[in-house]
Amino acid sequence: MSELLKIDKDYAKWIEEISHNFKKFQIKASASVNVEMLKFYWIVGKGIEELSQKSEYGLKLIESISNDLKQVLPNVKSFSPRNLRYMSSFYKFLPEFEILPQLGAKSQKTTKMPQVGAESEAIVAFYDSLGAHESYIG
Repeated sequence: MSELLKIDKDYAKWIEEISHNFKKFQIKASASVNVEMLKFYWIVGKGIEELSQKSEYGLKLIESISNDLKQVLPNVKSFSPRNLRYMSSFYKFLPEFEILPQLGAKSQKTTKMPQVGAESEAIVAFYDSLGAHESYIG
């Protein structure tokens, strides 16, 4: 701990605020990335469903998509057949998917505002041909 932290209360308060803001913005950045990835997964799932409706693609559509995406994006691990089935299931589960802003997103206050349901626990289950897959939130 530096001498400034020990003797200068304003400096110590400022350091604490920076620390708090760093954590807050880190969480916001993670949430933004998650929202964008959900949108991406939904779009991929929609595309898979639309392609599967066309009879010319056949039964090996998911495997073909997986192999082709792995060739085009060799360093990306997100396109296994299983993950593509999850994306397809996500689209089927929420065909009218829309991400709404969080409650209080436009608030000008700087006080802490817990997310709605922050203290509750929920289970989200996605179903595909392999069965139920659960994720715990909360």
